Amino acid sequence: MPRVTHIRNHDGELVPFRRARIVRAILAAIRAAGSSEEWIAEALTDTVCFFLDQRHTSEQPPSAYDLDDVIENVLTSQPDLARIARAFMDSRRQRAQIRELEESVVSAPGPEVSQVAGLNQWNRARIAAALVRENGLSAEQANEIAQAVEGRVQALGLTSISTGLIRELADVELLARGLIKDGRSGAIAVPRYDLEQWLFPREEGEPVAGQQELSERASRRVLTEYALSTVHDARVREAHERGLIHIEALDAPAALIEARLSAPALLSAGAGLGLQRNFPAEPRSLPAAFARLAQALRETAGVSRHGIVLERLDLALAPLVAAETPQRARQALQEGLSLLAWASSGSSDAPHPRLRITLTPQSEHAEFADLAFIDLLCGEDSGLRTRVELVLSRGDPSLASSENSRKLLERAASAASFCGQPVFRLRHQAAQKAGLFGDSADQHGALLARAAINLVRPALACASGDVNGYLAQLDDALALAIDALAQRARFVERVAKRDLPQPVPVNARVLRALALASRDVALVPVGLHEAATLLASAPAASAAAQRISQQILSYLAFKAHDLAARAALNCALAGRAFEGLERLHREDRTACKGNARLPQSAQAYVAGAQIAHPLPFAQRLEAEGALHSLLSSDARLSTPRVHERDVLASLALSRGIAELEISVQTRTCRDCGNVSPAAISACPACGSQAWAVPPGQHFLFGPQ
Repeated sequence: MPRVTHIRNHDGELVPFRRARIVRAILAAIRAAGSSEEWIAEALTDTVCFFLDQRHTSEQPPSAYDLDDVIENVLTSQPDLARIARAFMDSRRQRAQIRELEESVVSAPGPEVSQVAGLNQWNRARIAAALVRENGLSAEQANEIAQAVEGRVQALGLTSISTGLIRELADVELLARGLIKDGRSGAIAVPRYDLEQWLFPREEGEPVAGQQELSERASRRVLTEYALSTVHDARVREAHERGLIHIEALDAPAALIEARLSAPALLSAGAGLGLQRNFPAEPRSLPAAFARLAQALRETAGVSRHGIVLERLDLALAPLVAAETPQRARQALQEGLSLLAWASSGSSDAPHPRLRITLTPQSEHAEFADLAFIDLLCGEDSGLRTRVELVLSRGDPSLASSENSRKLLERAASAASFCGQPVFRLRHQAAQKAGLFGDSADQHGALLARAAINLVRPALACASGDVNGYLAQLDDALALAIDALAQRARFVERVAKRDLPQPVPVNARVLRALALASRDVALVPVGLHEAATLLASAPAASAAAQRISQQILSYLAFKAHDLAARAALNCALAGRAFEGLERLHREDRTACKGNARLPQSAQAYVAGAQIAHPLPFAQRLEAEGALHSLLSSDARLSTPRVHERDVLASLALSRGIAELEISVQTRTCRDCGNVSPAAISACPACGSQAWAVPPGQHFLFGPQ
């Protein structure tokens, strides 16, 4: 039992001794010093408690000054903790200044201060203390500004005032004295008018459906402002606001952009994440395997913003499928896929599915699982259309089952073409690296940050044919985009490394494992072909525009990789953008108003290497296929339903297409033939609830 049970505060009051307060004080110094070694706080606290017990007893309790002295001595006694020791001493001096302010300021009349907890009496010392603590001012500066704020408040003659208004008045004084450089307020809040408009809109805005949506809108607004003012610096924030770049997921600064989970690793002991306590052994049945996968996806969904990629699910389940009868295996697979979809889903109205499953049919049982998944996703009564995407890979052509894989790919393409718009991936999957734990080839990964770069804006300022001038203008925006990615990645890693009380939640452990094992970020080129069209003064599919497109993309790939490597990041060019494309077009219209070359529609702002203009399948495959090799992720080719025959012919010839992504977004009415969004339950044209079945749907498990 420790000898010290109480401690005497600075005001002389005897209070119970709390070890957690020492931990928090040391953690604050570690964070103020810019260190990520938060784990040493517990060990240093043990040392502090040991010396306190040596010098004091319950009859002679230490004072707060004694405790600060011991902490300072422990930190200064170790040379490698010099920065942390200096941060603690600075904090100690600041706390002493705040106490002196509180003791020296004479109370003056003023309105009551309205807070969430109730009303408090006016106290100028609290304003001065907040200025010292939050803005790093000296005691003299803080007291001077607090006096000015007090004079303004007294002149208003109010009976009560909110803390928010007091903060705004203090910010005005700071701004007038040149102590706020960027003009940003110290408070982040949602205007009362906006909240009212979300509930009872006066204009064309849509009202919120309920309290959950209201809370989500308010939190997104606050977190977006926090990310722009705190996570990113002023130059990056200005580039984002002007539409030169677009930083994704500003409303979720502490989350991963995307998580990539290996299904074989999740079904191993520890789930490939070091979670032996939660997953001690491998599951021995399909229901048990899906239960584990669902738990892992549920925890990962809480720390990822856009989506989760579950890789090689069919290969992981193949041994368990072999142990079941075909009927029981098919039922378990389809029920399990539904469970995974709902476990990983965010809001039901998300613009993109939250779960993407990659399939690599390399065995008979893996192909059986793939057929079960395709059957469920493309089925007439499936509720998974807006929640799941399947990515079916051709697999290794050298394998004996490559012919069966090609037939499976063709059948999936036929079903997806009938139900929606299939998306084809034009590159083979990269070789797998060593795992996080052990030598397994199956590993997890994560995308820490993603940003888009506007390629159209520099092209509007350049003359036709001036490619070198265009690339020179692109340099500044590219450097800012990489800075934004580095700042966001550092913040996510800081969140992952922070010290949390035991027991640490599973989702925090997942975030720590994924964020600290990955250095991946992504840069999305936006408006590539539109920029090439402006520079070449020729259509996007012309040879001249294609040469310029390849030159721009090659330059981006080289420079982005080089700049990111200096920040110890691995930057890849990506082709998928979830948000912000219309905003970039809107900002360009504002900045380049009157420019006759400005695109009239936001459709020109296409992410990656896709061409916005409608082209025949063969021409699109030739034009985009040459560029997709420069994209390291999300290299995809979208084709309309009318090109189904050309797509199947290309698959049969094995030309370029390596994978098929089944993203069923529509379905066809069996009675009138109307094509409707997949999420609706009845045909809007005739009211029928009878939906047509994709070709071969009833025979997926029958004779081939």
